[in-house]
Amino acid sequence: MRFEIPSTLIAELRRLQSTQSYPDEVLQSEGAVVLSLGLGPAMYLTFDGRIIVHPYMENLPPYEVSDSKDACCAIVVGAKNRKASWLLSLLPSRPRSGLDCAQCETNGWMNFGIKNVDGEPIKIVCVDCGGTGWL
Repeated sequence: MRFEIPSTLIAELRRLQSTQSYPDEVLQSEGAVVLSLGLGPAMYLTFDGRIIVHPYMENLPPYEVSDSKDACCAIVVGAKNRKASWLLSLLPSRPRSGLDCAQCETNGWMNFGIKNVDGEPIKIVCVDCGGTGWL
């Protein structure tokens, strides 16, 4: 799956890219934008709309995401991690036949059941809808 990146967002992606100052295999080979480098695999968005995942902790090579739910999840996580809510505009529009996601109550996030050091609930992207809020 590839996201269609409008030309109006290219400057924003370049701005995010300019804040990446560390060497990285995917950044060097793809010229991508980091969406997530936290716990779990690293996730990237390329300028041609691909999502690349690098499960480096498992010593596995990077791969392009083909599942649309996984791709949407990467965008939702990236929007939060990079404080770039405009990334959410890349998500597909809800179709008429789309159903509300009961698991996350349409907000795209699920409480993990514990709180962080600031007392805020830890949330994960909804595994049912991939963060879109609909099925």
